[in-house]
Amino acid sequence: MKASMSDFFKNLDDFTTPREMLNDFYMSSFVMTRKDNFYDRSALFSCLCLLDDADLVDLPTPAIVKPVELWSGKQLFNILLRPHANVKVCVDLTVEEKIYTKVDEEKRELKTLCPNDGFVYFRNSELISGQFGKVTLGNGNTEGLLSLILRECEAEAAASCLNRLAKVRCRQPWILDFNGATGMNDITPNEMVIKKKEEILSEAYRKCDEYIEAFNKGKLELIPGCDAAQTLETRITQVLNGISDVIRKFFLQTTHWRNILLVMSQCGWKNSTGEMVGCLGLQSVRGFEDRILPHFPKNAQTPAARGFIANSFSSGLRGTEFFLHCQANRFRLLDD
Repeated sequence: MKASMSDFFKNLDDFTTPREMLNDFYMSSFVMTRKDNFYDRSALFSCLCLLDDADLVDLPTPAIVKPVELWSGKQLFNILLRPHANVKVCVDLTVEEKIYTKVDEEKRELKTLCPNDGFVYFRNSELISGQFGKVTLGNGNTEGLLSLILRECEAEAAASCLNRLAKVRCRQPWILDFNGATGMNDITPNEMVIKKKEEILSEAYRKCDEYIEAFNKGKLELIPGCDAAQTLETRITQVLNGISDVIRKFFLQTTHWRNILLVMSQCGWKNSTGEMVGCLGLQSVRGFEDRILPHFPKNAQTPAARGFIANSFSSGLRGTEFFLHCQANRFRLLDD
């Protein structure tokens, strides 16, 4: 039994079917350990009632005593990790999560004071700081929490920890809100994002027009080792690449923290936020007879004629954009 459990945890990310289950662990742990997440006695006990009857619980002192007793999400996770003192789990761990922001070491600032609460710090099986997700729980990290429990304790301890976390995650309404289901409110960009997108696209189109005009006039400065056509393609590609990622970062910075796309991105759950709210960007396609589609003139040099898609899934794709996206995905599958 121990050997099979060890094989399971050593290859957490090699499974295909349990992958969504692991993503649920990442997201539920990320939401649970927010530093502004608190539970009153009723909410805390409703979580603890989901544990096995054999799991005795040492109730910790509330983080806030007055006017109402409140327990933090970190304290709840401490209970799930080690319900009572007789559980043979001892964790001393430090991990820099994806949202970790480096502090000024010259000023001797503590890493635990990370403004994003991205420095995970366990001491004597107690979570002192940190809001963790995939880096701490999975991602094949040999220094992660589950790997540490498996290595220092035993496979059953790691399995029991995941079992307790799964029971709380699957039955609590406040965690079920973050189950990875994306609604239209999550993928609809606000006015700031739309305006920022228009500014970025306008600037990119302006630069591309300048390169095309210089190419037509024979005044384009050549890149060493490239002719004029290759230089133009390289310059336009450099301008268009990364636009989707810039829009994605701006969207995540301006959206509400409860947006499911933001939570997925921060906890390490892979998602295509840029394609959903920004633009699909430059597609890698192969054309024929000096053009990628018969809808464009031959030898056209515009961004759209080179496979750039300015729309997103939320705004909708034009006919040519939809075909280009399907064509790029087909080539990607063939290459893989």
